Amino acid sequence: MRRAAIVSGALALVLAWTGPGPHAQESRLNVVLKRGEVIIGTTSAAPPFGFIDEKNELVGFDIDIGRLVAKALFDDPTKAKFMPQSFEARWASVQSGKVDFGIMSTTIYPDRLRKVAFTRPYVDSGIAVLVRKDVNVSQMLELNNEKYTMAILNNPQSADRHKRFTPKAKALTFDSPAQMLLAVKTGQAQGMQFDVPVINWMVAQNASAVKKLPELMTPAQNNAIFLQQGDFAWWHFLDAVVGEMKEGSLYDDYKTIYHKWFGVDPPAQRWYLGK
Repeated sequence: MRRAAIVSGALALVLAWTGPGPHAQESRLNVVLKRGEVIIGTTSAAPPFGFIDEKNELVGFDIDIGRLVAKALFDDPTKAKFMPQSFEARWASVQSGKVDFGIMSTTIYPDRLRKVAFTRPYVDSGIAVLVRKDVNVSQMLELNNEKYTMAILNNPQSADRHKRFTPKAKALTFDSPAQMLLAVKTGQAQGMQFDVPVINWMVAQNASAVKKLPELMTPAQNNAIFLQQGDFAWWHFLDAVVGEMKEGSLYDDYKTIYHKWFGVDPPAQRWYLGK
């Protein structure tokens, strides 16, 4: 019943949004429901959010969350079709309608709000620093040295953090965290910065070669689903589904997915805390 209320409420918004005119634009929500499948832009190079496993299958936290959205849409998590893409291509994919929405460990920033719309956050993160163990660095401040090279992602936020925290170090820019890690492991760079869950995963998989520094560049970031601007009904549906994941009828599913990939439970529903 909870799902039915979300869908029916969103469909009412479709009518309000599109209006009766002959040239009114149909909401993506209606397009997706008619198609019977949702097309999701994601990454395949940022474990544990999205990556190719040993069976050559696309897996990860974002993949399972995408399937949970499909479950909310169709009562069937298999109705999610994933389109792996680079981080650089993610905005154009939703702007052009190539994908219905994107979910790829993406943080909300003001400059990005000018390009796409965001739901409320589906997971909170921060930015950590990974270094080679043989560099013998124990604090972020030590990396601010011209003898070191930092691997950063190809976006303005990564470049800004590099300028703030490690301006004396050289910077090598890459299109994916997997490429950044490879640069560190092969000695092209001595360190890299990225989301805490991704860094934790990389350290767990490469414990003999790399480690995470104790300080965070940023203590908290809001990772959210992003979509084409101007479609209130579609945004409202996706935003409401994220709310149901974190606070309502989909919380048990969300909790299972969260624990599967991060090894801990997500924040408790607020009503459990008496708020």
